[in-house]
Amino acid sequence: MAHHSDRPMIQSAEMEKLMQELELGATRRFPEGKLDPTDKGEIKIGITHQDGKVVLAFGTPVMWTGFTPDQAEEIAAMLREHAIRAREQIVAMKVSG
Repeated sequence: MAHHSDRPMIQSAEMEKLMQELELGATRRFPEGKLDPTDKGEIKIGITHQDGKVVLAFGTPVMWTGFTPDQAEEIAAMLREHAIRAREQIVAMKVSG
């Protein structure tokens, strides 16, 4: 299973700077229209890795998300890339630990 929180993650200064630069969260735009009446519009998400875990950051509390097939494929590729890097972190922690 996965970790989760409804509060911002405590991060390194470098990670915090990156998250601010990405301006994660709701944009209040609807470039793909509304999926249903509860749709709050476009959201910018970040995918990264930290301490051997892959992290998805939404910048705001989120109940659900919907993606186009192209967006889903892009997210899948990013998840795979960060999974590789997170695994490398785990190996490095075991070697140095």
